[in-house]
Amino acid sequence: MAAKQDISRVITSIRRTLDVSISNRAMRAIGREAVVIIKRRTRLGYGVVGGLFGNRQSLRTMKPHTPQYQEYRRRHRRELFHETSPRKQNLTFTGELLNSLKVKRTRKNRALLGFPKKRHKKSGELLTKIAQKQHDAGRTFMFLTKKETNQLLKFYRNNFGDLLKKRKIV
Repeated sequence: MAAKQDISRVITSIRRTLDVSISNRAMRAIGREAVVIIKRRTRLGYGVVGGLFGNRQSLRTMKPHTPQYQEYRRRHRRELFHETSPRKQNLTFTGELLNSLKVKRTRKNRALLGFPKKRHKKSGELLTKIAQKQHDAGRTFMFLTKKETNQLLKFYRNNFGDLLKKRKIV
């Protein structure tokens, strides 16, 4: 009987700790860090390959631009975002799509990343539609690899601490 009570107290403590630790504030911070990771990787010209969500295992270079589009980018070099070049396939022409990526909503154990419901300044197309077209064209960028997921876990532990250890439960 005493062992059952001790275990139930530990389980109750763990549940309370987890409820406290993954607050909306923490999820918003994790979501912002995920946005930074996605932007950095995409601007370097890498997308994600694999299964769904956490099962996406590997990075790959983005699908190359067509020669015609590369020529278009070369001719309009002055309009290019400062972190790109005509031949670089990093989803960045003006920088508007990636710069508008943000945390849309948070809940206790979730952070929803996305684009605001606004139109691209140059084309007039909704940003969400542009992102969907890129995904359909084989330029998948809105997911995280296993390594990036572990990076977020490390970020969480560094910034919010491991509450189970702090409270001497585990």
